[in-house]
Amino acid sequence: MRLVVDERLISRLQLAGTVFAASVLVLGLGYFFIRQITEEYEVNIRSLEAQQIREGEEMLVRQVETAKGFLANLRVRAESVLKARIREQVDEAHALAEAIYEQERGRRPESEIKVLIAEALRPLRFFGGKGYFFIDGMDGTCVLLPIGRKLEGTSLMNNRDDTGHYIMRGLIEAAGRPVGDGFSRYRWYAPGNSREMADKIAYVRHFKPFDWLIGTGQYVSDEEAGLKDEALARLRSFRFGKDGSGYIAVLANEGRILVAPSQPWSEGLPITELNPDNQAVARTILSKAEKGDGFVSYDWARVGDDGPQATKLTYVSRKEDWGWTLAAGLFTDDVAAATAERRGALARSIQDKIQLTVTALAVGVAASVAIGVWFSVLTRRLVGRYKADLTRQNDELRKTARDLFLINTMVENSAEMVFLADGDWTLIYTNPFAQEQLGWTADQLVGRILSDIIAEIAPRPTEPNCAASCFESSLLTRDGRSIPVEIVSKDVGHEGVLYHFVIARDITERCRWETDLRSKTAALEHSNAELEQFAYVASHDLREPLRMVSSYLSLLRRRYGDVLDKDGHDFLEFAREGAQRLDQLVLDLLEFSRIDRRGSPMLPMNVGNAVELAIRNLSLAIDECGAMVRVDDSVGRASILGDSGQIARLFQNLIGNAIKYRAEGRVPEVSVDCRRIDEHYEFSVSDNGIGIEPQYFERIFGIFQRLHTRQDYDGTGIGLAICRKIAERHGGTITVESEPGQGSSFRFRVPAALET
Repeated sequence: MRLVVDERLISRLQLAGTVFAASVLVLGLGYFFIRQITEEYEVNIRSLEAQQIREGEEMLVRQVETAKGFLANLRVRAESVLKARIREQVDEAHALAEAIYEQERGRRPESEIKVLIAEALRPLRFFGGKGYFFIDGMDGTCVLLPIGRKLEGTSLMNNRDDTGHYIMRGLIEAAGRPVGDGFSRYRWYAPGNSREMADKIAYVRHFKPFDWLIGTGQYVSDEEAGLKDEALARLRSFRFGKDGSGYIAVLANEGRILVAPSQPWSEGLPITELNPDNQAVARTILSKAEKGDGFVSYDWARVGDDGPQATKLTYVSRKEDWGWTLAAGLFTDDVAAATAERRGALARSIQDKIQLTVTALAVGVAASVAIGVWFSVLTRRLVGRYKADLTRQNDELRKTARDLFLINTMVENSAEMVFLADGDWTLIYTNPFAQEQLGWTADQLVGRILSDIIAEIAPRPTEPNCAASCFESSLLTRDGRSIPVEIVSKDVGHEGVLYHFVIARDITERCRWETDLRSKTAALEHSNAELEQFAYVASHDLREPLRMVSSYLSLLRRRYGDVLDKDGHDFLEFAREGAQRLDQLVLDLLEFSRIDRRGSPMLPMNVGNAVELAIRNLSLAIDECGAMVRVDDSVGRASILGDSGQIARLFQNLIGNAIKYRAEGRVPEVSVDCRRIDEHYEFSVSDNGIGIEPQYFERIFGIFQRLHTRQDYDGTGIGLAICRKIAERHGGTITVESEPGQGSSFRFRVPAALET
């Protein structure tokens, strides 16, 4: 039978070929995708298990290191407190010695004054009766040693502790340092223990009149007992982990349980008194710590000794300076449970992917068959209309090319929420991430106006292919939530048709951070205001009891002056002078606190007037020493935005210091200059005085910081602190340049007044 080739045969062959090709392609793709998904599942499971173990180990290391950091900070803080206490005692003793010396100088021989000072300090005790004052000459001769009077008058220069350290040489070296830095560490016999030395921290100050050093010390061991108790109490309450079941265990390196939150009854016991299983675990931990930080595994009861046991992974680290071993652990079955939970979620996700793939393949086969049937019928019916069909197919191809171009553009930028709308802002495409965030499906979104979803849309550009618009807005989700987003909008033209391409980025976290930052900034400003108010109130209220002290001291002198002997009168005078100095300190502190609280508004002002006022206020001091003060003409032309009273005080303090700290035998010369730097004026006050050592450039601006004794130069050490605070209030800075013996130059920079 002859085969007739006609439209019917062609359509049937085309249909059969389409079905066969689609079936083969779908089966091949299905096998490939399902195999790829399965392999991805296995890789993810292995990665997940490794990640869980790694995260657990990292958490344990982090908790132990946090505990070690806490111990280190606690020790540093305790030692700082101890040093402050020692220094306070020595400062008081030094002040007492200075007072006796100043009172008796010229009245008694120096030998009697030395005895008077030594006997005044000999009976004084502190630190629970263990603390005492000692005096030594800078040549190593013992002047006062209350616990060893037989050594007084002998040289201790070669006296060493059990480590070979020369004790007296270390004290002499410390006495030569600036005030506040004269600390020395050595070992000495504690009271009641003449056989074993213990660590001791001492503080000494140089007493210039007799070339002495006056000092005291405290044993470190007296502070460590309370320090360790505090540390153990804090570590005992430390918890971590999702349910708070994690804790820190502490063992003494010599083999004693210090902290065991899961078995508190064992705390304080040596490991030899534990049951065999617990002994083995404790020895394992100590053995690992001795070799170095790392992990150990063992079986441990979850609750007490009678609870079920499970494998526990523990990180061990030794804190050598405390003599402790720290351990933090977690049960591996907890990690396995968390892994199993995540594995189940991953398995469900993979199963959903497989089902989706199978469904998509089935839909693809059905679509291929339907298209084949349709195309075969279409081929048979439309052979006579070939040209019309060809034109229509070309239109379809152009439409498909357009869709592929736009979809490809969006897919390449689909890391954020992506929207595509036509010229009327009607949605024609959204990416899966946008659908997930908004809670709508693609079918529910397509056809909607974009303004129904985005709260604000930037104005539309009038021309296609113009630059993108970037602005912030918010998206409305299906459940009514509002998501703050950053929008990038761009118009795209294709074959003369306008489309709107929009990318939205979720900025919820950024908004939360900005809100938190504003809140913390406001809290900080409030805290600073309260602190400033406290300084003002404290300084103001302290003056009343000081005035009362001075009044009653005067009353004692008038009423009982005839009864008191010479020493009594001297003591009253010392107390009165101390109260007056303290009152002056309080006045200075009160003035310091008023700089920000009581300052005048910032207004345009002429700096020359402020300098003239400062010089008039210092006229008496200038005339007394014959000082020469030169003011450059540029200073009178400078105009700044500031508080005229405070600027005058700043210049008065700087010029006054230049006159006060003048070099002996040299006429004081002070120069005030000015120069314009961009939007600021820089003023300088230079002198030919005694100068300042470079290491004190920053310290001199601190409140109550003095480089000289009160006998050399009077004052409270707050003048330069006030200068810095005034400069900072005006939005400026202040620095110093100096060469010892040649003079100093103080420079401060403040904003210039706006020119109108």
